[in-house]
Amino acid sequence: MTLPSGTQPQRARSGTFLQIQLTPEEPQVVRLDLAIEQEFRLIVLKSYPDIADNVHDPSPHIGASLDDFRLRDWYQLNYRETLRDHEMGWGIDSSGSAYFVTQIRCKLQEKGREVEAWSLADLITNLDCTIEAAHRLWSYLNYPGEAHVLAELRVEPLPLLERAGGFQVGYSSCFYEKASPRRRAKVLTTDKLTRAVKHGARGFAAVDLTYATRHSDRPEAVAILANQLLRDLGYSANLNDLRSLFS
Repeated sequence: MTLPSGTQPQRARSGTFLQIQLTPEEPQVVRLDLAIEQEFRLIVLKSYPDIADNVHDPSPHIGASLDDFRLRDWYQLNYRETLRDHEMGWGIDSSGSAYFVTQIRCKLQEKGREVEAWSLADLITNLDCTIEAAHRLWSYLNYPGEAHVLAELRVEPLPLLERAGGFQVGYSSCFYEKASPRRRAKVLTTDKLTRAVKHGARGFAAVDLTYATRHSDRPEAVAILANQLLRDLGYSANLNDLRSLFS
């Protein structure tokens, strides 16, 4: 996600991230104001699991906050969580485009030592949530048309997060772990993904959205994006298996 010059935050950028840009095929004339800002904030809180609960959690140990920043033609939300040192960001501009960026690196304790990995389940959930958020925004702006999605994923040398569940091992979630009414991606078992001996560090993906694929058929668009990103990293999966993660 390329932010306008002068936007916040000024902290050092993580070397591992997922960024998504969603652009209406027909650029809109959006006069950003307080009403649109408030609506976009509600859309973000409704579209992503855990975010609203974390921000409104009365216990201070999580340390979650959702702050905003604005320019004439730009509005941005920044989510920060102290406990897991995690950041996410969303933006909208005056052409009706929507943006999302998140850290990918997960830090976990395993057998008394810290392990770093990235989560396939979180990646797929974020792709789905971001398309949903853009659809809600465009519905609010009365835009029923098509759109384009561009995604970039950088994992550097991080391995995929694997966890055992019963008799199976799968690529589980790291960030979206708590129970939530908002659906999230199911766990893809390790036998469903062919792994490269040495995986890549960077992946790109693109897909066109119709009204149907952004409203009621998001698993199709999400599967296409996830498949492209995985293939760029050297992994191979069946599209039907990726589609089924939201069945």
